Amino acid sequence: MRSVIKGLVGAVLLLAAAASSPADEASDIAAIATRHAALGKAYDDQDAAAVRALLTPDQRSATFAYDGPLDVDQQLASLAQLDVEVYDALTPSYAMLGADAALVTYEQSYRGTYKGNPLPGRVFVGEIWVRSGDAWLQKFYQETVIEVEE
Repeated sequence: MRSVIKGLVGAVLLLAAAASSPADEASDIAAIATRHAALGKAYDDQDAAAVRALLTPDQRSATFAYDGPLDVDQQLASLAQLDVEVYDALTPSYAMLGADAALVTYEQSYRGTYKGNPLPGRVFVGEIWVRSGDAWLQKFYQETVIEVEE
C-alpha cells in the first residue's frame, strides 16, 4: 500500500510540475504577441523569407480572397498581388489552448486590393500558434468578412 501511495504522490507532483503557471502563460503570450507583430511586419514588407520563418511548414491560410485554403508556398507566391493601403487591427485576444498551442483572435480593417480586387472593409481573424522548439509559429490563419465597405 505504501508503494501505491508513493506512486500516486509522485504522479501528482509530476503533473503539478508540468502544469503551466500564470507566469509561464504570460511569458508565452508575450512571446506569441512579439512573433505575431513580426509576422504582420513581414507581410507588410512582403518579405517571403521572414514570413516563412514564422509559419509552420504545414501552415494553412483561408481568407475571403482565396479560392480555398493555401499552403505556405502558395501564400508566398501571392504576396506581390497584395496591395494594402490601410491596415488597422484591434488589439488581439490571446488564449492558451495548452502548454504548446494558443488561439489569437481580433478584428481588422483593410483598404487595398488582392489580385486587383478590393479588400473587404472589416474581417474577424482567428489564428492558431504552436510552440516549435523554443519558438512560436503560426499553424493556421482564417479571415471571415464581418462588414463590407461599399
